[in-house]
Amino acid sequence: MKQENVEIFTNTRIKSVLYLRNYFNVKLDNNSIISSKIVIGSYGKRDLLDRQLNRDFFKAKTGYMAVKYHIKTSYAANEIGLDNFKDGYCGISKIEEDKYCLCYLTKRSNIAGLNSIKQMEEEVLYKNSRLKHIFEHSEFLFSKPEVINEISISPKSLIENHILMCGDSAGMILLYVEMEWLWQSTQQK
Repeated sequence: MKQENVEIFTNTRIKSVLYLRNYFNVKLDNNSIISSKIVIGSYGKRDLLDRQLNRDFFKAKTGYMAVKYHIKTSYAANEIGLDNFKDGYCGISKIEEDKYCLCYLTKRSNIAGLNSIKQMEEEVLYKNSRLKHIFEHSEFLFSKPEVINEISISPKSLIENHILMCGDSAGMILLYVEMEWLWQSTQQK
């Protein structure tokens, strides 16, 4: 079924969203303004829009950080890897072409007193032999990792100021809590 009057913008940043009289005015990074009856918020974990919408989780100090790399490596293309380490977990999955996304969530306390993320990876993540192998046998495609501080693991609203949220903007990280439990249970043996 063909839908009319639908326009999708890619590689476009949103500067602001204003809801007035049953319509949205969306200001784009090129300063043009689009009007729409529906807006779907599908963006990352801590976006400028979260601050503008005054979302509760954005103000919270969580003590968690996320680190992301794109890498080239020898890893099964049809497999999603998930490994834990002290106070965190790391995932790897194929994205496009021959690239993989390698990202992890950890408590900021893991980096306290250390000089760099690399040092933390060597002293904490490398204790997991699978992670050590991935880090030591991969080509890292970013000059430095993408880092997001104060990652929220609390629930987020699915609708915020009439905007329908999906993906990370609507999500909550429950897996970390499960991995934390798993890590602690293995340490008690």
